[in-house]
Amino acid sequence: MDISIISSLLFLQVLLFGTAFALDLARRNEQLVWIYAIQSIGVALLLMLLGWSEHSWVLFTIVGMTILIKVLVVPGVLVRLIRKHEMTFTAPAYLNTPVMFGVTLLLVVAVYSSFAPILSRVAPGEGGLFYLSISSFFVSLFLAINRKGAFSQIIGILSAENAIVVCAALMNIHTELWLELGILADVFAWLLIGSTFVAVVSKHFGTTDVSTMKELAE
Repeated sequence: MDISIISSLLFLQVLLFGTAFALDLARRNEQLVWIYAIQSIGVALLLMLLGWSEHSWVLFTIVGMTILIKVLVVPGVLVRLIRKHEMTFTAPAYLNTPVMFGVTLLLVVAVYSSFAPILSRVAPGEGGLFYLSISSFFVSLFLAINRKGAFSQIIGILSAENAIVVCAALMNIHTELWLELGILADVFAWLLIGSTFVAVVSKHFGTTDVSTMKELAE
């Protein structure tokens, strides 16, 4: 693979990890949405680069669908949900910011020490490229676990899905076009179900904080 493409892929993975970490720092729900949109643009660019290097029309088609669903439709749906139910601020986290920084650092170190050697054997010469994507996956899951709000948890899962897409693409795991499009459709369907759930919960409980909902239910 050309050195310029490898450098670009590395930059886009840094962007993926940076946005995943930024989601943990965001304090407004709209910030979460726009950070996710930027992350999805990075994923689309990465797929475009791989499609260009592999001359794959399947990847180019997936790029178009990624931009349509993850960059345009999903943020639009989420922003309307936020404004309709006045969910301006994110729910608090279980862990404070210094502890969150420490956990994130431990996740990156653990992934680098555990996964990087394996990935180097799976994809010789490129294994070091995507341990950041694995780290992004775990950091995104950490957002879903650490935040008390259902909305933040949805964004965390969507971000984790972006990391999975990048890992699969870098490992050259490509399936048939219709299966790839089906996965994107599943993501969109899951989003609609999740946003409907958040809307119903917000209307019923007046909050999306899972801790508060538990107290109200009791």
